[in-house]
Amino acid sequence: PRYPSRKPRQEVEPPVFRAMAAQSVVLDPAPNPKEAVQEALLTRRTVNEFEESLPEGWEHSVRRAVEAATHAPNHRRTEPWRFHLLGAKAASRVCALNARLVADEKGALAADEKLRRWKKMPGWIVVTQVVGEDGEAALVDPMGVVREDYAACCCAVQNLCLSLHAEG
Repeated sequence: PRYPSRKPRQEVEPPVFRAMAAQSVVLDPAPNPKEAVQEALLTRRTVNEFEESLPEGWEHSVRRAVEAATHAPNHRRTEPWRFHLLGAKAASRVCALNARLVADEKGALAADEKLRRWKKMPGWIVVTQVVGEDGEAALVDPMGVVREDYAACCCAVQNLCLSLHAEG
């Protein structure tokens, strides 16, 4: 097969990667659309280090990513996702809240490290789910709309991430 079987991330280096510098990776163009999709799926990874500022044209990339996200599977057509582009104050509050949660779970050192890393992120998109009157209690019904909407939001986030990854 063209791609190796799934192994721990440290051991996997798909053949489409060509390292250019310590933190820089360039993807070779895929030979056809099927390969481009496969490439996107196999090369998208969680990123923990960020540039200090958003790249030129980021607004266009975000619009395209949100458009891709809204095409996520959602067979009841509830479109439960909402996309929020946070400003500096809101992002700072999210960072502080996250630091408090991490401190409760893992201690002050872990919280400080995460807060330092998160405050460096130059842009924030938050995806939320619209929940009906039954709220979280409806999550217990495995066939319920709330649980299905949650799955649709997860799919939307994956589409959002894949689109942003494709943009570089």
